[in-house]
Order: sequence, then structure tokens, then C-alpha cells
Amino acid sequence: MHEQSPGIWLYNLFALFFHKLTVYGNVQELETVITEKLRKAEDMVTYALRLGNTCPMKFLKVNFHLNKNWKLEQMSDAEKNLDIYFNIDDYVRSKQSTIKRCTINVINAMKGHLKSVESFRKEPITFDSFDMNFYEEFVKYLTYDIVQLRRKIIIKGWKVNSIGKTIKHLKSPQRQDAKKNHPLHGFRSL
Repeated sequence: MHEQSPGIWLYNLFALFFHKLTVYGNVQELETVITEKLRKAEDMVTYALRLGNTCPMKFLKVNFHLNKNWKLEQMSDAEKNLDIYFNIDDYVRSKQSTIKRCTINVINAMKGHLKSVESFRKEPITFDSFDMNFYEEFVKYLTYDIVQLRRKIIIKGWKVNSIGKTIKHLKSPQRQDAKKNHPLHGFRSL
């Protein structure tokens, strides 16, 4: 086998590297374009952080398409949808490729349980309703009042493991929403 000295090998590597760069265009022009885009992204992220109530990455995705002479006034912040069920569906969409189908089914079932407790309480569930009182009501509802489906005789209440699994999957979308700076509080830290 033929061995090359490190100097020749390194020279061949750099020659290949620069040959590849010239295929995509002038190196200085590419560097200028990349530097401009990097500065644009940095400015937009800085502005989003100054706003304080928006996710910087989402803000960047929404506004990065603006032309070369963009101004701060042109930027928009995507409206935050504070509907619980929308956010649960958004969580499922974002995790579709990383979690199993059976887990998605459990999360969708949990969404149905939230709707049933909402009709049981006769008041809508909002992000503001997530507190210890809601947690206790929800657990009480799942323990004593919820009707088990697909049974010939009516059986009310669940076992502790089923209740814990439902609470666990209720906290998952809340943790993701907290990362997106949604105004969540309540029992997600319990």
C-alpha cells in the first residue's frame, strides 16, 4: 500500500475542499451572504428577546423571510393561541415523529377526559384554571365520577395508575407550552 506524507495528504484535502467551494460560487461572496444572514438573525433574536413575551426562534422563523432592507416595524409576532385543546393538538403534531402511536392515542384520550370534566363542571377549562383546586377536582372526577367506556354495566371511577397516566400526559403539553413562554402555572410542577 502506498503511503503519502501528511503534507501531501493535507494539500490534497485542501485542494478538494476549495474545489468544492468553487462549485457553489465565489468564496468571498458566499461568506458575505452568510455574514449578512447571521447578522440579520442576531438582530431579530435580540429584538424578540427585548419584547420578552415571544419565543425568539418562532419569531425568527416568522420574520426571517423579510427582504434585505427590513425594518423592526415590519416584523410580526405570530398570535399565541391559548386554547387548551389547540395546544394539545399542537403538542401531538410536534411529537408525532418521536413518540409512539399508542402514546398519541393516550394523549387524545386525555383530551377527551378534559372535555368530559369540562362538561361535568359546566365551565370551560382555560390555562388559568390549572391550579391545585382544578387538580383536586380532576383527580376526584377521575376517581369517582368518570364512567368507564366499553362496559356492559356502568362502572364509575378509575384505578390510581390510570389517573396517574392521565395526569402525566396532561403535564407534557404544559411543559412544552412553558418552553414557548405561554402563561402557564398551576400543577405542572407537582
